[in-house]
Amino acid sequence: MRVGIVAPSGVVPKIEFQEGVAKLSGSGFEAVVHPQCFCQHLFYAGTDEERSRAFYESASDPSLDIIWAARGGYGATRILPWLEKMTEFHGIPKHKLFVGYSDATALMAYVKDRWGWSTLHAPMPGVGEFSKITPANWSTLLSFLNKRQEKFSKKLNFLEKKPSKPIIGEVVGGNLAVIASMVGTPFALDAKNKILFLEEVSEAPYRIDRFVQQLAWGGSFEGVKAIVLGTFSDCDDIVFDVLADRKTGKKKPLRAKVNLERSLEDIFGFVEDSFGIPIAMGLSVGHGGGNLPLPLGAQYKLSKDGDFELSKWSWLSTRQR
Repeated sequence: MRVGIVAPSGVVPKIEFQEGVAKLSGSGFEAVVHPQCFCQHLFYAGTDEERSRAFYESASDPSLDIIWAARGGYGATRILPWLEKMTEFHGIPKHKLFVGYSDATALMAYVKDRWGWSTLHAPMPGVGEFSKITPANWSTLLSFLNKRQEKFSKKLNFLEKKPSKPIIGEVVGGNLAVIASMVGTPFALDAKNKILFLEEVSEAPYRIDRFVQQLAWGGSFEGVKAIVLGTFSDCDDIVFDVLADRKTGKKKPLRAKVNLERSLEDIFGFVEDSFGIPIAMGLSVGHGGGNLPLPLGAQYKLSKDGDFELSKWSWLSTRQR
């Protein structure tokens, strides 16, 4: 199976990327690295035009089965208008699987909604964690890529109220900050009548709340069937020091640190209370070594007891019989 790798976001680190590509090759994939992966413009892997053209070129290559983002960072949202123009002029590329997460959240939503592609939220080869994927998660990832995965089920816990009946729907979402940044744009995520998945990294709780409030009052939670929370890595509270004594200049923390779990319960408890949306927690998907691969744009069932099970995914349905 041929895998095209492009860098739609930040600059790609050389050594980590080489290790990631080698890991893919060692598992039987033919990795086709686009030359754009080695470009740099400011903090991007090339200009907006270079990144968008590389993505569309790889997407349109009939010899490639899978397109994989080299890494995240920032910049994917900037190429969406470029892709829109290319799609209008050249047409929709044939169905493929797009793999990535973090900043690639914007592209995953785009190719699913505009192109009808399958998408997989999973680690990227240009990030150090790729070479540290647990054997179990790597096995699951390979099974998904090769269309062999028959069952995917995880046990989750509800924040407060359990739903009165099983929730069935398409799962969409990804990185909270990216999703919030697209509110009010033509590329805003549509989660109505769907299950919304959210994860985050390196954002203090007050920033997480800011993103959630943006989604709330921007209308993004209207009609959402349920919210499933992934990992919130390195999102501990930040407390600044203030003067304890003017004469000595001695300082002290402004306040006690607030526990992350407590913060998330309060932040998403507001969503549950305000919109009546069940909140499920405990899915090991997001930034970090425990990033379990998660098909997005796929149908899932969330039971009253928190059993979260994949029921249908377009990528698996295209397997050869």
